[in-house]
Amino acid sequence: MELPPRNKVTRNIYILLSFFSGVLLASFLNHKYLSNNFYWFLILLSSSLLLIYFWNNKKKRFLLFLFLFFILALWRYSFALQGELNSKLSFYYDKKIDLEGAVLKPLEKSKNKNQTIVNIETIFLAGQKIKINEKILIFTKDSSFSYGDTLRIKGKFSAPKAFSDFDYKRYLAQSNIHSISYYPEIKIISSRDGNIFFRTIFYWRKNIQSYLRSNLNEKSFAIAQAIILGEKKMINSDLRDDFSRSGLSHILAISGLHVMILSLISFYFLIFIGFNRRSSFYVLFLFWIFYLFLIAFPASATRAVFIILSVSIAYHFGRLSSPVQSLFYAAFLMLLINSFLLRDNVGFVLSFGAVFGILYFFPRFEKMYSSFCKQINYFPLFFKKIFDAINISLSAQIFIIPFLVWNFKQISFISLLANLFIIWLVPFLLFFLLAGIFFSVLNIFLAAWFFALAEKLIGVIIFWADFFANIPYAFLEISRDEYFFFLILYIIFLEFIFLISKEKEVESSELILE
Repeated sequence: MELPPRNKVTRNIYILLSFFSGVLLASFLNHKYLSNNFYWFLILLSSSLLLIYFWNNKKKRFLLFLFLFFILALWRYSFALQGELNSKLSFYYDKKIDLEGAVLKPLEKSKNKNQTIVNIETIFLAGQKIKINEKILIFTKDSSFSYGDTLRIKGKFSAPKAFSDFDYKRYLAQSNIHSISYYPEIKIISSRDGNIFFRTIFYWRKNIQSYLRSNLNEKSFAIAQAIILGEKKMINSDLRDDFSRSGLSHILAISGLHVMILSLISFYFLIFIGFNRRSSFYVLFLFWIFYLFLIAFPASATRAVFIILSVSIAYHFGRLSSPVQSLFYAAFLMLLINSFLLRDNVGFVLSFGAVFGILYFFPRFEKMYSSFCKQINYFPLFFKKIFDAINISLSAQIFIIPFLVWNFKQISFISLLANLFIIWLVPFLLFFLLAGIFFSVLNIFLAAWFFALAEKLIGVIIFWADFFANIPYAFLEISRDEYFFFLILYIIFLEFIFLISKEKEVESSELILE
């Protein structure tokens, strides 16, 4: 391979891949190698000086950029570990102590227990006040407090315990939470404190939940809350299993599909009420920033919003960006903010993998059927659109299959068919839910009508999810012991796709020459 690559976009992607490699390596290294973040900072600084010195040598400059971003990843990860390594609460684990802190999030209610995150500011111990600044996760049956309240908490605290197939400690570390407490004594010291911006965000979130709960049945409310607010705790395990086995779990997450549909609905609504295209862009920009705060920045939605905004900004300034490069920049920024996402957040990997699969496989699959569609005498464009829809779904899933099998230990054989039956309903469902929420403020009768339509559609989606999940041999469970054999078959399958796409390229070239 020639170094450096001549294409600037390719060079940037290689550099970002070096950063991702560093983050992944750091996540598996023993913490003792990363505990001294100042040591990694010195290496980063030395690399920067070398880069400046060899700036005019293109090859060395490129190699130093690769090394610099690799070290940047190790330094960023070591910096992220300091919260756990310097935790003061860890000295008091399994001892009954008094704490005081502020509630950072509204109470998350589920059928069995409630939970929230509290920022601990003071430890009361033997007549002394010890000042700290650490977040803890609290499970409680108390529901009298809310965001911004200052609480006095008395109980035992411990590090999160790993389950048999789930590292709960690493999962919570993504949110910089290293301590938990089950059912402590809680007393409210003061109320209505906290940041006014977040109070407004949580106020609107609570109102939207109230509109959904009062107009939809229990199952429909759980689904609607998942796809509008990203809150999936109310969905029961049987329903989750049905969506997982039928390959429809992405419908329950705020994914790129949802973001694109919401963008189109909002854009045309703004045009309808009199905004021009430029003004609509600025309003949408503010809307997406607000919406990301409303749903707490899930990886899939953040990635999709970043790509849409970066492409829109480039369009406005006359410089359209590469979609693949935008995707990699989104991943880089998110890992720079939170380095734990790459290894410990399945949704992060799946969301980026799905988009990369579409960008990479879609044009290759398109070559296999485009010539066939042109030969159809009746409605060739209609059949092309059908094949495109199948292609998008297949391309998104084919790249993430290894990650799905590794994390969920199963593969769905009817996912493509199930998506064809259901995916076209999602735009209508989102429209009805958004209209219902909008008219809940203006006209409750219109709101009830839209929510009734949404409830019917949710019923149809649940029916088909259950139907496909219960088809015999609809899915296959694959254990970790069988994963290596599955991976070999998957690689053979990819090689087969590449061979066919190459043959189609040759055929197309021959037709052009003729």
